[in-house]
Amino acid sequence: ATSKSGIFTLSYTQKVSEGTDRQVNDLWKKIRKDHKNSSWKPKPSKLCSWCYFKDICPAFNPELPLEE
Repeated sequence: ATSKSGIFTLSYTQKVSEGTDRQVNDLWKKIRKDHKNSSWKPKPSKLCSWCYFKDICPAFNPELPLEE
């Protein structure tokens, strides 16, 4: 991987494609499992400053229940 002004590039290979496919499928399985179990635990990170759901997020409002 190379970086130019914060933009990372990666040469396409079959191995890269398969790895990306595996990551996407694993993430999708986790999303479906969490949805089925209604398991949406907050994961505070530096991206929280961009989030529109802070007002209903237990990570920012301790009075809110983590799960219903």
